[in-house]
Amino acid sequence: MRARGASAYDIARSRFNDYGSLLRLGRLDDADALLADCQRVFTDTGDLDMVGKTFSARAALANSYGRPDEATRLEYTALRLSYIRPDPNAIAISHHNLANYLDPTTTGLVLAHRIAATLLYHLTGITSTWQANTAQALSHHLTGGPDLDIPDTVAAVDTLVSQVDGVRWAGLVDSLAGNRATADQALHDLINAARALPPEPVSGPDPDRRLAAWEPIISAVATAANARQPLPTEVDQVLDELAKANDWANLVAALRRVLAGDRDRDTLAAHLDDVDTAILAAVLDRLS
Repeated sequence: MRARGASAYDIARSRFNDYGSLLRLGRLDDADALLADCQRVFTDTGDLDMVGKTFSARAALANSYGRPDEATRLEYTALRLSYIRPDPNAIAISHHNLANYLDPTTTGLVLAHRIAATLLYHLTGITSTWQANTAQALSHHLTGGPDLDIPDTVAAVDTLVSQVDGVRWAGLVDSLAGNRATADQALHDLINAARALPPEPVSGPDPDRRLAAWEPIISAVATAANARQPLPTEVDQVLDELAKANDWANLVAALRRVLAGDRDRDTLAAHLDDVDTAILAAVLDRLS
């Protein structure tokens, strides 16, 4: 794009889409730098839609860093910006994200934002992974117990979500539904439908899915072990972070032993579960 003289704005729009991949690779600092560059360009060109999406992306980044308060603050800003030129899909995503980042003890507020997102999806007929995840999350919240205070009218939900400056959720819902009575009925039906959703199936982890997610690390560890060289810094940092989690600590220890020259599969896998063992085997199979 640079070679053909594309504008800084067009390049930023293209680069912006990489932030999610960088987050999943654990390259948080690279994602931070990317979003800072994009935000500057979008602000300079006055594209408030993309500025809002960048704040939402930065909220996801802050959450990945383990900073829920910062994630909440950034998503509040993203939500305010999304109402300037209302796009129901973008607004629904921001309400959904905010419900994820809010202090879970603020049950009523979390539930209100869940309902706000789910009703927007329902009224617009949008079906997507976001819509399915939001509906399932709402269903989970509605099973919180008999004492749960559920905002079951548009006015009740709006009282909570409109605590964010610039949020005009009820007006948007009324315009989509045609009138308040229809909107309230849709909300009532939605709550009943969410209550009736079956719980998410309980199943073990999918080794193939986990192997795909771990592929960048598998490749990096195998390459470094073959060459008898240190890991790239960013991969080394990711392993350090994963070692702090009980689910991955034993696997990280085994991978460190592989990097140190250990090749005995039985001893390396002694304390690993099935998924860990599959990841370890994928590394060992690539060693010459």
